[in-house]
Amino acid sequence: MLGWLVLAASGCEPSQPTPDAAAAERVVLIVVDTLRRDVLGAYGGAASTPNIDKLAARGRVYDGVVAGFHQTSMSMASLFTGLTPSIESERPDAPLPWNGRTWCGLRRLRTAADSDNCVPQSVPTLAEAFAAAGYHTMAVATNALIFHPLGYDRGFDRWEQVSDESRGRVAEIAEGDHRARSA
Repeated sequence: MLGWLVLAASGCEPSQPTPDAAAAERVVLIVVDTLRRDVLGAYGGAASTPNIDKLAARGRVYDGVVAGFHQTSMSMASLFTGLTPSIESERPDAPLPWNGRTWCGLRRLRTAADSDNCVPQSVPTLAEAFAAAGYHTMAVATNALIFHPLGYDRGFDRWEQVSDESRGRVAEIAEGDHRARSA
């Protein structure tokens, strides 16, 4: 699977500046599934990654970031919620059923009121925190494991799922959003 890209507060200024939001006009979070940082130019790697390198030169690059889990759906659920994923069942001797309600590792946090979302409604998300701080949030997801019906989109003002056929739209979507806010 290629990667996916999340733009939290994608090049956006806070709509209503708050003390927390004033510290950073824009936050761009790029997440690429199965990409080693040591190949990226921004981290001293030999690969040609000019766009990522430009973003890194203008922003803050973090060195000590570690995935929450070795599996995409659980790792992204952890990133989006700040919680550690786990694999558990009601019965310790029974395997966990593998379905949309369990594959992000947050089953233990589900309540009776939660829908079938992988990310339970009762769990606050990173996008919701950005929105509460006054940011406009946008995500562009190209990974089929991270998609709307499972709750990964919760808190984003705009969520675009891009298939192989429409990947060329990513730049168009981001540029169009930027132009609309600048007008």
